[in-house]
Amino acid sequence: MEYTKGEWKYNCPYIDTTEGHRIAQVYNYWVPGYSDNAKLLAAAPDMYEALKDVLGMADSHTLNMMCEPGLTIEQKIQQAISKAEGK
Repeated sequence: MEYTKGEWKYNCPYIDTTEGHRIAQVYNYWVPGYSDNAKLLAAAPDMYEALKDVLGMADSHTLNMMCEPGLTIEQKIQQAISKAEGK
């Protein structure tokens, strides 16, 4: 998956990389939680890579544990990765 690599930071109202590349501008300052939404977006690349690492390192027993009815941890992680990759 291609995306802008590097650490992303929230610098109100922007999400920028530490190298100075602009990723996004956050609007809706009047919406409750907009700042938290922006911080979540800035953390997305780290969370994406962490989930991929978990799939590669966790044992099958852990991955096959149920995290909610009818859904294993592995399935939930795969769903999140697929959503991030636009699948």
